[in-house]
Amino acid sequence: MNNTEYPIAVEIKNSEDLNIDFQQYWFALKRRWLPAMAITGGFFGLGFMGIMLLSKTYYSAEGKILVKPDKSATLTGLLTDNKNQLTPLTLQGNPLKTETEIILSKPVIDKVLSSLTALSENGKAISENDIIKNLQVEEIKGTDILEISYKSTNPNLAAFIVNEIMKAYIDNSKEVNRAEALTAKKFIAQQLPETQESVRQAEKALRQFQETNKLVAIDDEAKLSLETVEKLKSQLAEVKAKFAEINAKYIALINQLGMDSQKAIYVAKLSQSQAVQATLTNIQETEQELRLARIRFQNDNPTILNLQEKLSTLKAQLQQRIIREIGSNRSVRQQDLQAGELELELMSLLINLQVEKVGLSNQISSLENNLSQYQSRINSLPKLKEEEREIQRRLEAAQATYETLLTKLKEIEAAGNQNIVNARIIEEALVPNKPTLDTKIILLLLVNSVSSFVLFIASIAILEKLDSSLKNVKSIQKILPYPLLATFPSYKPEKNQSEPNLGRAKIAIPVLENPCSPISEVYRMLQANLDFIDSTQKSNVIVISSSVPQEGKSTVAANLAAVFAETKKRVLLIDADVRNPFQHHAWKLTNQLGLSNAIVGKANLSTAIKIIQPNLHVLTSGVTPPNPVTLLKSQAMAELIKHASENYDYVVIDAPPILMAADALILGKLANGILMVSRPGVVDANSLVKTKNLLEQSGQNILGLVANGIILKNESDSYFHFTESYASEISKQRTELSKKLIGLNSDK
Repeated sequence: MNNTEYPIAVEIKNSEDLNIDFQQYWFALKRRWLPAMAITGGFFGLGFMGIMLLSKTYYSAEGKILVKPDKSATLTGLLTDNKNQLTPLTLQGNPLKTETEIILSKPVIDKVLSSLTALSENGKAISENDIIKNLQVEEIKGTDILEISYKSTNPNLAAFIVNEIMKAYIDNSKEVNRAEALTAKKFIAQQLPETQESVRQAEKALRQFQETNKLVAIDDEAKLSLETVEKLKSQLAEVKAKFAEINAKYIALINQLGMDSQKAIYVAKLSQSQAVQATLTNIQETEQELRLARIRFQNDNPTILNLQEKLSTLKAQLQQRIIREIGSNRSVRQQDLQAGELELELMSLLINLQVEKVGLSNQISSLENNLSQYQSRINSLPKLKEEEREIQRRLEAAQATYETLLTKLKEIEAAGNQNIVNARIIEEALVPNKPTLDTKIILLLLVNSVSSFVLFIASIAILEKLDSSLKNVKSIQKILPYPLLATFPSYKPEKNQSEPNLGRAKIAIPVLENPCSPISEVYRMLQANLDFIDSTQKSNVIVISSSVPQEGKSTVAANLAAVFAETKKRVLLIDADVRNPFQHHAWKLTNQLGLSNAIVGKANLSTAIKIIQPNLHVLTSGVTPPNPVTLLKSQAMAELIKHASENYDYVVIDAPPILMAADALILGKLANGILMVSRPGVVDANSLVKTKNLLEQSGQNILGLVANGIILKNESDSYFHFTESYASEISKQRTELSKKLIGLNSDK
């Protein structure tokens, strides 16, 4: 009795809402951890051995030095802030960092090297690079103290170098400060003549500015100008009031006379002209004679005509004399030519008002012009005052700089030989008694560990990348979005030593070999799902294909045909994979007569079909033709499938892989639809994409998707139930089915 456990059922639950399936990384780790661990282990071991070989025993000596504020810049008098703190020159500057770089500078290191005569490290002379490599300068946070440490295999050498570096740094500080004092003295000596000249130029600029802008006392001038402006405004108001009064009288006279001042001048002049008045009198007399003549005579009487001509001549003569008197061809009414004395007096008054009005207008313009000039001057005084102050400030600054330089020059000359030091030793280095832990070794070990971990992850990623096959059902469904009708775990049939070895893998038919096994139940679920696809129009001609070989399409086709036969339906299984047929091996049949022979008419269809069970018939592929595509596209093939669909309840066609040949696409158009079989670990993404494109381009009806040979450890959304209660029953039923198959083969 075999007590092997079998999975009862398989169910895949899709999680479409998850963008990243973290379990896939876990499955990749489970698949690749062993080779990745071998690579990582070797790398880590080599790195650890190399680090241990490089490790040495080191002693570290420390000393401390206090850095004081640098006051050398105040020697020139340009910096007067005497706060006792270190200040950087830039916003990003750090004074202690600057002093650290000075300690590590070549002049300080060279002084230390010159004192290293008797001491050495491991019998070798110490170089500048050795000191810089093992020397470390750190600032103690919150203080102006620097801690200097040196690491060496010789403890005496470590202490000696630290002390010598601190001494060399202080000596260097003395020399630098002395040199800066001399430089400051030279600088002041050079700047004094230039500063004196700056004072002279500033005094000259102030004097020229005051002369150009006529400035003596700006505040007094502003006060006087304001008083003058007020007076001008008062005068301007009075003149404007008087102008308004005269203008009112002027307008009233114009309205009364019905003429302006210019016309009044003309009328007065014409009224006093004797020639004009004489001509006007003649015109009036002639008009009187004309009125009397028109009473006595007709209009065409010579007397009337003569009078009319005389009147026209007098009017023309009047107009000429008017032009001669006033100098222009201005139109003047006849009634205006004879003004009375009162009208003439009024005209004289109008003319006088006009003259007075013009005089007041000129006075107003003069006052407004003066007022504008004074206001402009007042407005410019603040700016002139500011410019004068700026020039005075420059003058005062130049004078202050000149005086400061004179004072500092005297101070530098008085303190020329003083030693100014910006640091002092607060703790000398002692000879260390105990070795220190080498932080570089720890860092290298940490780097080695991190690098090994990164290599481990990279190895897994590279191995996964090199393997382009899809690992689980979810990956297949992302590319082939067809209904998932069934999923089959990997199934390996037991070997039968009595069966002959045909030189190829055996197709398992658990539906017949173990009809009560869980995998047989999954095939029955597949048969039920196919019936549920379209209950109104049953799909009785089904093409089963895959993307690439080795995905198990022939196994699915054989078992599906056997399941259909269990339901007491007549089933015909056709092996249409004429290039690489498998069904005759599964059913232990010969392949001399089959599909190709029946299509070309070399064999009768009823003779070519083999009876496996009363309801299960198999049509093998037959002899491989020279051009299978032409054979499958023939009318004979279409009639064969039509005949089979009419005489069988189900026709299952085992077609070649879609990417291997066009046979499956041709057969799909002759059938009710195609059932796609995909096997994780065998098919890759590119093959599935190409398959999907071919199916869509050819307009195939896809019944659904079958996932075959799934690897349980790669499936994140699956669960399986196991039991031991079926083991004995499975063994009994397998024995009975074997006996039945032997009986059927012996009958054939």
